[in-house]
Amino acid sequence: MTPEKQKEILDAFNAVRRNVDPPASNMLKMIWSDEATESASRWASTCQFRNSPIEERSFGDIACGETISQSATAISWPDVIKQWARTKTNFKYGIGPVDPRKSVYTYTQLIWYNSHKVGCAVAYCSENTFPYLYLCHYCPSGNAQDKIATPYKKGLPCADCPSDCDNKLCTKGCEYTNSYNHCAKIKDRFSCESWFMAEMHLPVILLPLAAMLHLSLSQGGKGLVLNLSEKQQKEIIDTYNSIRRNVLPTASNMLKMSWNEEAAASAKAWAQQCVGKISPMKERTVDGLLCGESLSQATFSRSWSDVIRTWNSSSAMFEYGKEKEYKEQMRSFAYTQMIWYSSHMIGCSFAYCQENEYPYIYICRYCPVGNILETITTPYKSGPSCGDCPQNCEDKLCTNPCKYRDNHLNCANRIKEYGCEQDWVHKGCKASCECQTEIK
Repeated sequence: MTPEKQKEILDAFNAVRRNVDPPASNMLKMIWSDEATESASRWASTCQFRNSPIEERSFGDIACGETISQSATAISWPDVIKQWARTKTNFKYGIGPVDPRKSVYTYTQLIWYNSHKVGCAVAYCSENTFPYLYLCHYCPSGNAQDKIATPYKKGLPCADCPSDCDNKLCTKGCEYTNSYNHCAKIKDRFSCESWFMAEMHLPVILLPLAAMLHLSLSQGGKGLVLNLSEKQQKEIIDTYNSIRRNVLPTASNMLKMSWNEEAAASAKAWAQQCVGKISPMKERTVDGLLCGESLSQATFSRSWSDVIRTWNSSSAMFEYGKEKEYKEQMRSFAYTQMIWYSSHMIGCSFAYCQENEYPYIYICRYCPVGNILETITTPYKSGPSCGDCPQNCEDKLCTNPCKYRDNHLNCANRIKEYGCEQDWVHKGCKASCECQTEIK
């Protein structure tokens, strides 16, 4: 990294640090560290979008903190640092996170008073969905668990370093760090000559650092949406099918889910609107089929497996065959849609909506739609796994869906009374008329 680029990064960090509110009396000025740069480069080169193990960012007795971001396109370092600083909106000095559901840890690491040595790296990872990976290591680490509400000492700028001050920032940092929280009291009682006092410059205990996903946005305040990779599609399908094959009681007619590009495209179109709520029915019709929908929002990027597990958690509210009040039944709708026997085509999408309170939106669409109120307590037929499809079974799931859909709930009675030869019966009950062995 060129000296000019290093200066650009340091200037951006120090601008954040000198402008904290309330002002800081002991905020150290950041300087460049070649050691931290080397460790950041080493981890960035692995192209793993997760925080590195602590041993990957420790130098002797000093552990370093870390922030990490991804982007679909190359962005400037000041913009990356601004994104990390955005969690400031949830931070209040002396309290910590204003909303405990949201994080503050990228911001608090940036303004940790003694994290004054920094090194950064960028990697281009062509195989990643978001190929640009930005990483910085801060030494010594911040985000000590019991100090998260007070990452610096408030007071007049440079009050703790009047002889070593440069534009509101202290310029003389200690090369050691304490590993205990009450060193002043211990020192008064035992003195620094005690044998254990010499061991107190061990690495501090850290909170997990926030790993945030940052993307360039399209114009007009819409979210950035990218197509999911085949690996992500497989993760989604595998997670859903695992849930479907393990329902209790077991299902005799549960169809295996498969990826549907049309459903994914419709999910993508809605996700990009950054609305953050379930779409109108007219927005989720695919090839003439009405599709169901699940939607989640988050403050941080999450794996699809985690998102689906969140939807699956509403299974605790569901009891097969048991009638409940509608409002109570609604609490399990996310789960019943996931296990609706005939909803076998799925497409999902993700959007990053920078202006939203919860900027990460996850949407999946299920075709044909489930959650039919008349049969909501029995989203599948209970019985031995694959009991309705013994010749078309794959690991407890049926693989022979009917390509048609009945438009009426009482097709069996209509066919029995009038027969499929009647045009109006055939049109309204096409699945029942055409599919004799398939799951419909």
